[in-house]
Amino acid sequence: MKAVFLTIALLATAVDSAQSNQNVHPPLTRETLNGVWEGIIGTHQFLFHISITPRDSDSYLSEFSPDAMGGDIFRMDSCTISDGMIRLHFSAVDPLLEKSAVWFEGNGVGDSREGWLDVRRGTEIGEHSLGPPTLRLERALGFGS
Repeated sequence: MKAVFLTIALLATAVDSAQSNQNVHPPLTRETLNGVWEGIIGTHQFLFHISITPRDSDSYLSEFSPDAMGGDIFRMDSCTISDGMIRLHFSAVDPLLEKSAVWFEGNGVGDSREGWLDVRRGTEIGEHSLGPPTLRLERALGFGS
């Protein structure tokens, strides 16, 4: 009987120890949002590459479509983080571009080394999408980060 209790106690300690070693990240702040973020969306796959710096006007979004063999570049207009909600708004660098604005809205967790954003995406500043996030962006480590 003592062996059963000892086994249960050891298992309970091991489970508690394993749970305390899990890596839990805090919500992103404006400071920890700085860096390079990338994600892919859609059946025709668009690649999103976002470089966020401390100044909004120095931050950029690149959209690339392998199917179309081309892409577009957008400059960040604003970045706001409030109550865990992240809002990024970008305007087209090329004034002749059909899509004049792109926005991302959602939440994220991470630190200065790793992080994830779960966001919805829209193409006009006034447009807001309800529902779950449709794109996951991940902090890109390596060149440019």
